[in-house]
Amino acid sequence: MKDSVTLAVKNNSNLSFFWDPWCSKKSLAELSCPLSFSSLKLSDVFALDNWILPAGLPADIASQILLVNFSSMPNTINWDGVVSPSRFIFSKSYFSFMDDVNWAKFVWTKGYALRYACYVWMALQSKLKTADQLIFRGISVSAACSFCASNRESHSHLFFECDFSFNIITALFPVMKSFYLRPNLLQVYDFLSSIRDFNKIDVQFCFLVISILVYWIWRERNGRKFSSLRRNNIELLRVIIHAIRAKVINWKHYDRLKDKFKEILD
Repeated sequence: MKDSVTLAVKNNSNLSFFWDPWCSKKSLAELSCPLSFSSLKLSDVFALDNWILPAGLPADIASQILLVNFSSMPNTINWDGVVSPSRFIFSKSYFSFMDDVNWAKFVWTKGYALRYACYVWMALQSKLKTADQLIFRGISVSAACSFCASNRESHSHLFFECDFSFNIITALFPVMKSFYLRPNLLQVYDFLSSIRDFNKIDVQFCFLVISILVYWIWRERNGRKFSSLRRNNIELLRVIIHAIRAKVINWKHYDRLKDKFKEILD
């Protein structure tokens, strides 16, 4: 962010002559200026639009200082190329080094619930400790799916190649039955976000439903692996619907959502 900020040189400035990067975006400390000048302020060496450079300042540094233009900008700190920088400009610059990911809009959408979003975030990156991941790391576990027991457990199988999870998602969204082949998690998000009849609120609701579904499928999987807990898909569906209703009942558009998603909210 430092490269995007310019410090204005003007009369009565409170900037540090030695420490602040006002000299072509560098501080005099970076230019190997003697430490004896560290207590000076810019206002001590600049007045009435003229430099009053102190004695003993190295000639090469003095020459660089004289090349600095005086500023008529009202602000001391200015963002390059932007007259009135906003919080959005700062945020965009701060995160500019990060790679864009196509799934972020599915997870961190308005109305997300952190408890559920964290699990779908891990699932989209294949970071849940599924059997295939554990075996790859040299950990000896059963490779069989905890639900169907006939296929190898993986992220794509759990979400939603397996009959168990696919039956639940189609009970929540009957439109998903139109898939010729079982979709994976990212395909489900893409499909729901592209339905023409869905407005922005509808899509946000669908994304929340998927995150809750992923959370409870993973929790049911762990219950079967590590305890005696075992629900069939109808019982788990009831738990998921109860969790969905608890999250959206106070939404502003709940009544309209209830009319549109009767399988879940009615």
